[in-house]
Amino acid sequence: MINAAGVYDEAAVIDHPDALWDDTIDTNLTGTFKMIRAVMPIMKAQSWGRIINLASNPQGALVQPEEIAELITFLVSDAGRAITMADILVNAATNW
Repeated sequence: MINAAGVYDEAAVIDHPDALWDDTIDTNLTGTFKMIRAVMPIMKAQSWGRIINLASNPQGALVQPEEIAELITFLVSDAGRAITMADILVNAATNW
């Protein structure tokens, strides 16, 4: 499974509407979390799987991909601990 969905709309913090912030976090972080959680039971049951999470760096992004990558890395490491008995790999790549 490849997590590659992401949204970005540029707005300064002072002008950044809550709905835009919520949409960005819901897509870029919560979506990644929910996809990992959804496929893990299937991969665990078949004792095999690959999860790849991708993030890119839009010019002038309010939240830089390094910060999102750190959060995704946390999800990846936690997911990896949960599935250590199966042949399932979970990785993240930024600025691809």
